[in-house]
Amino acid sequence: MRVSTCKSGKDIWDRLCITYEGTNEVKQSRFNNLLHDYELFFMKLNEYISNIDTRFTQIVTSLHALGRKLTNAEKVNKIICCFPSAYDAKITVIIESKDLNIYSIDNLLGSLIAYEQGVSQRKIDAGEPRREKNIALNMEESESEHSQPEDEDDIPLMTKQFRSFLKMK
Repeated sequence: MRVSTCKSGKDIWDRLCITYEGTNEVKQSRFNNLLHDYELFFMKLNEYISNIDTRFTQIVTSLHALGRKLTNAEKVNKIICCFPSAYDAKITVIIESKDLNIYSIDNLLGSLIAYEQGVSQRKIDAGEPRREKNIALNMEESESEHSQPEDEDDIPLMTKQFRSFLKMK
Protein backbone atom coordinates (compact mmCIF):
# COMPACT_ATOMS: atom_id res chain seq x y z
CA MET A 1 0.00 0.00 0.00
CA ARG A 2 2.83 2.42 0.79
CA VAL A 3 4.51 2.09 -2.58
CA SER A 4 1.48 1.61 -4.82
CA THR A 5 1.44 5.32 -5.76
CA CYS A 6 5.16 5.51 -6.55
CA LYS A 7 6.06 5.91 -10.19
CA SER A 8 9.65 4.71 -10.30
CA GLY A 9 11.90 2.20 -8.60
CA LYS A 10 13.83 5.07 -7.00
CA ASP A 11 10.61 6.44 -5.47
CA ILE A 12 9.77 2.98 -4.11
CA TRP A 13 13.26 2.60 -2.66
CA ASP A 14 13.18 6.04 -1.03
CA ARG A 15 9.74 5.39 0.48
CA LEU A 16 10.86 2.02 1.88
CA CYS A 17 14.04 3.52 3.33
CA ILE A 18 12.09 6.23 5.14
CA THR A 19 9.49 3.72 6.32
CA TYR A 20 11.94 1.22 7.79
CA GLU A 21 15.01 3.30 8.61
CA GLY A 22 13.44 6.68 9.26
CA THR A 23 14.48 10.12 8.17
CA ASN A 24 17.92 11.53 8.86
CA GLU A 25 16.57 13.20 12.00
CA VAL A 26 15.25 9.85 13.27
CA LYS A 27 18.57 8.14 12.53
CA GLN A 28 20.48 10.93 14.29
CA SER A 29 18.19 10.74 17.31
CA ARG A 30 18.57 6.94 17.47
CA PHE A 31 22.34 7.31 17.14
CA ASN A 32 22.47 9.90 19.95
CA ASN A 33 20.39 7.68 22.24
CA LEU A 34 22.60 4.66 21.57
CA LEU A 35 25.75 6.69 22.08
CA HIS A 36 24.33 7.95 25.37
CA ASP A 37 23.56 4.34 26.40
CA TYR A 38 27.10 3.31 25.45
CA GLU A 39 28.74 6.14 27.37
CA LEU A 40 26.69 5.49 30.53
CA PHE A 41 26.89 1.70 30.32
CA PHE A 42 27.34 0.01 33.71
CA MET A 43 26.56 -3.22 35.51
CA LYS A 44 23.15 -3.13 37.19
CA LEU A 45 22.53 -4.37 40.71
CA ASN A 46 22.20 -8.20 40.78
CA GLU A 47 22.91 -8.44 37.04
CA TYR A 48 24.79 -11.42 35.66
CA ILE A 49 27.68 -11.00 33.25
CA SER A 50 25.83 -12.89 30.50
CA ASN A 51 23.11 -10.21 30.69
CA ILE A 52 25.75 -7.49 30.48
CA ASP A 53 27.11 -9.17 27.36
CA THR A 54 23.67 -9.22 25.76
CA ARG A 55 22.95 -5.55 26.54
CA PHE A 56 26.41 -4.42 25.45
CA THR A 57 26.33 -6.41 22.22
CA GLN A 58 22.93 -4.94 21.34
CA ILE A 59 24.19 -1.38 21.83
CA VAL A 60 27.45 -1.95 19.91
CA THR A 61 25.69 -3.73 17.04
CA SER A 62 23.11 -0.97 16.73
CA LEU A 63 25.85 1.68 16.74
CA HIS A 64 27.69 -0.27 14.05
CA ALA A 65 24.53 -0.38 11.93
CA LEU A 66 24.28 3.41 12.21
CA GLY A 67 27.88 3.91 11.13
CA ARG A 68 29.81 4.11 14.42
CA LYS A 69 32.49 1.43 14.48
CA LEU A 70 34.20 0.85 17.81
CA THR A 71 37.65 -0.68 18.07
CA ASN A 72 38.22 -3.79 20.13
CA ALA A 73 40.26 -1.77 22.65
CA GLU A 74 37.39 0.72 23.10
CA LYS A 75 34.92 -2.09 23.74
CA VAL A 76 37.22 -3.92 26.17
CA ASN A 77 37.92 -0.72 28.11
CA LYS A 78 34.22 0.12 28.29
CA ILE A 79 33.38 -3.35 29.63
CA ILE A 80 36.17 -3.15 32.21
CA CYS A 81 34.93 0.22 33.47
CA CYS A 82 31.31 -0.91 33.88
CA PHE A 83 31.89 -3.25 36.84
CA PRO A 84 31.40 -2.34 40.50
CA SER A 85 34.20 -2.40 43.04
CA ALA A 86 33.49 -6.05 43.92
CA TYR A 87 35.26 -6.97 40.68
CA ASP A 88 38.31 -4.75 41.25
CA ALA A 89 40.66 -7.63 42.06
CA LYS A 90 39.80 -9.56 38.90
CA ILE A 91 39.84 -6.45 36.71
CA THR A 92 43.28 -5.50 38.07
CA VAL A 93 44.65 -8.97 37.27
CA ILE A 94 43.28 -8.76 33.72
CA ILE A 95 44.65 -5.26 33.14
CA GLU A 96 48.12 -6.16 34.42
CA SER A 97 48.42 -9.52 32.68
CA LYS A 98 46.86 -8.85 29.26
CA ASP A 99 47.44 -6.47 26.40
CA LEU A 100 43.99 -4.86 26.24
CA ASN A 101 44.55 -3.68 22.66
CA ILE A 102 44.45 -7.27 21.41
CA TYR A 103 42.45 -8.97 24.20
CA SER A 104 39.07 -10.04 22.81
CA ILE A 105 35.70 -9.26 24.34
CA ASP A 106 34.85 -12.97 24.37
CA ASN A 107 37.97 -13.82 26.39
CA LEU A 108 37.31 -10.95 28.79
CA LEU A 109 33.69 -11.93 29.38
CA GLY A 110 34.60 -15.62 29.64
CA SER A 111 37.16 -14.82 32.31
CA LEU A 112 34.68 -12.65 34.22
CA ILE A 113 31.92 -15.27 33.98
CA ALA A 114 34.30 -17.90 35.39
CA TYR A 115 35.18 -15.50 38.22
CA GLU A 116 31.49 -14.80 38.89
CA GLN A 117 30.71 -18.51 39.02
CA GLY A 118 33.61 -19.15 41.36
CA VAL A 119 32.45 -16.42 43.73
CA SER A 120 28.87 -17.75 43.61
CA GLN A 121 30.06 -21.27 44.37
CA ARG A 122 32.16 -20.10 47.32
CA LYS A 123 29.15 -18.24 48.72
CA ILE A 124 26.97 -21.34 48.37
CA ASP A 125 29.66 -23.49 50.03
CA ALA A 126 29.84 -20.96 52.87
CA GLY A 127 26.08 -21.24 53.40
CA GLU A 128 25.08 -17.88 51.97
CA PRO A 129 21.84 -17.84 49.98
CA ARG A 130 21.95 -17.63 46.21
CA ARG A 131 21.68 -14.27 44.54
CA GLU A 132 18.14 -14.16 43.21
CA LYS A 133 15.93 -11.33 42.22
CA ASN A 134 12.46 -11.17 43.79
CA ILE A 135 9.89 -10.08 41.30
CA ALA A 136 6.50 -8.77 42.34
CA LEU A 137 3.83 -8.69 39.67
CA ASN A 138 3.00 -5.11 38.83
CA MET A 139 0.61 -4.55 35.97
CA GLU A 140 1.50 -0.89 35.53
CA GLU A 141 4.66 0.87 36.59
CA SER A 142 5.32 4.57 36.49
CA GLU A 143 8.71 6.10 35.77
CA SER A 144 9.07 7.09 39.40
CA GLU A 145 8.98 3.43 40.39
CA HIS A 146 11.83 2.69 37.99
CA SER A 147 14.03 5.23 39.71
CA GLN A 148 13.65 3.62 43.15
CA PRO A 149 16.22 1.13 44.37
CA GLU A 150 15.18 -2.51 44.19
CA ASP A 151 15.15 -2.82 47.99
CA GLU A 152 12.28 -0.32 48.18
CA ASP A 153 10.29 -2.36 45.65
CA ASP A 154 10.57 -5.43 47.90
CA ILE A 155 9.26 -3.70 51.05
CA PRO A 156 5.52 -3.99 50.22
CA LEU A 157 5.95 -7.66 49.32
CA MET A 158 7.89 -8.38 52.50
CA THR A 159 5.30 -6.48 54.57
CA LYS A 160 2.47 -8.50 53.07
CA GLN A 161 4.30 -11.77 53.70
CA PHE A 162 5.07 -10.76 57.29
CA ARG A 163 1.42 -9.86 57.96
CA SER A 164 0.24 -13.19 56.59
CA PHE A 165 2.85 -14.92 58.78
CA LEU A 166 1.55 -13.09 61.86
CA LYS A 167 -2.04 -14.07 61.03
CA MET A 168 -1.03 -17.74 60.90
CA LYS A 169 0.60 -17.43 64.33
